[in-house]
Amino acid sequence: MRIASIAMILALVALTVVTGCKPDVEPPADGGVIVEEPPVEIDPPADAEQTAPATTEEETLVSEGTETIVKIATEKGDIVCRLFDEKAPITAGSFILLIDDGFYDGLTIHRVDPGFVIQGGCPDGNGFGGPGFTIPLEVSPELKHDRGVLSMASSSAPDSAGSQFFVCLGGVSRVGFLDNDYAVFGEVTEGMDVVDSIAIGDVMTSVTIESESPFAAVAREAAAEARIQ
Repeated sequence: MRIASIAMILALVALTVVTGCKPDVEPPADGGVIVEEPPVEIDPPADAEQTAPATTEEETLVSEGTETIVKIATEKGDIVCRLFDEKAPITAGSFILLIDDGFYDGLTIHRVDPGFVIQGGCPDGNGFGGPGFTIPLEVSPELKHDRGVLSMASSSAPDSAGSQFFVCLGGVSRVGFLDNDYAVFGEVTEGMDVVDSIAIGDVMTSVTIESESPFAAVAREAAAEARIQ
């Protein structure tokens, strides 16, 4: 009897120990093993992603470095020029502003000096007219007078260039002495044969801007601010 009682007491103690070790988390009903899951990495919201802005067609053209191209239409053909609106912003910008206003349309070439220059841009057709303002002389050691170069005509007075321009027909040996006294602002890229055929009285039927470089807008502003009334 005593032995039976002792056995019963030991059984109750063992049951109490097992019950006290019961885990707080119930095992899964299917008998599987509970595994601690790794921390979850949270992706940033879609609107927080840093994406490069799309490049527009206009921005692509600017990044490719387009040039300001001008077409001078005459009865003998077209003369295509590129302007140096980066290196000569005031002079090239003034030319652009005058083109914007249609100033040159219908004006004549009033001077032809074979082997030297042809000259136009005088509203009076005699070499004495202008646009009603002048611009400062703008020269650069990089810009030389050579065959096909566009440069602004002026008197012997400083800062007297207005609307009249000339195209060089000769090489450096013929027109190089003009360097630093007259403002180079562009050059002929197509139509030098037309330039060579020009005679006094030939008309510039239209002068138009075919394309603009990234510097054209800045050149316009520089020219407008530099005008001397």
